[in-house]
Amino acid sequence: MAGTSRESYNDKFLMGYRRDFIYDTYEVLKAGADNETKGNNGTVEEWLLVSAFGRFSYSFKDKYLLEANIRHDGSSRFSKNNQWATFPSFSAGWRISEENFMQPLKSTVNQLKIRASWGKLGNQNIGNTYYPFTSELAVGSISLNGEVHPIVTLNDMANPNLKWEETTISGVGLDAQLFNKFSFTFDWYNKTTEGILMKLYITQLAGLNAPFQNAGKVENKGWEFSTRYDNKFGDFRLGVGFNISDVKNKILDMRNTTDGTFLRQQTGYAINSIYGYIADGLYQNEEEIKNGTYPIRNIAAWRCSLQRYRRSI
Repeated sequence: MAGTSRESYNDKFLMGYRRDFIYDTYEVLKAGADNETKGNNGTVEEWLLVSAFGRFSYSFKDKYLLEANIRHDGSSRFSKNNQWATFPSFSAGWRISEENFMQPLKSTVNQLKIRASWGKLGNQNIGNTYYPFTSELAVGSISLNGEVHPIVTLNDMANPNLKWEETTISGVGLDAQLFNKFSFTFDWYNKTTEGILMKLYITQLAGLNAPFQNAGKVENKGWEFSTRYDNKFGDFRLGVGFNISDVKNKILDMRNTTDGTFLRQQTGYAINSIYGYIADGLYQNEEEIKNGTYPIRNIAAWRCSLQRYRRSI
């Protein structure tokens, strides 16, 4: 299978207004007062994504399964040298239950399959309003000597080296069905995203907002297990399922920077890790203060605090 796709977005917004109309029912813009009660605004947002993709599937005797995918994507959000990127993926499966040596167990082991996969995906979603690989100019005005003058300002830093964010996923799995009643599925995966598009802190002395960078790298490792029981008793059908999963998230790289206060992004820790002081303990009453093991430098202060607590109750 082969194909192409083209996805475009274009949004234009134009607005103008006046107030203080002499005739409220005369809905004509020019009929409003020609003073500070008038205004206008306008914006344009656009982006374009063009892709070519293909898929190849192969099955030999319904036992050996193979599939390969590839896509070639181009995005207007990156500079000409980095617009295009290629993302391949592969998967393979072996239906062991279809082998000759498994036929004596066919009534017990109805299905047994192992599979493995590896692939890459890309991300280019960094907003619609501008192209961060080039400088953004803002149109405004300034008052000098009692007169209003139009101006153009540079507010954001550009990064012409921006490129696609890439996610690499690999995994293995097992599918089984026993006695035509019990089914089991197990999956293990490792997902690593690098070149994450983000803004990092820069000194305010730069005078400009921070640019986007391919600065982050995050790893997700996990597994999932599910089982199901299906049976029929006359006209009554019974189906029960159960699943459990676990995933560990870890930031591998943030260019030696941190982000956030209470919920922090920091290399070596999970995303949105709680950051703060660790409490050694909490005294609930004066007796616990006397017999407690936590170091207290000022017992009188604790007693005073406890008395105020009692009065408030």
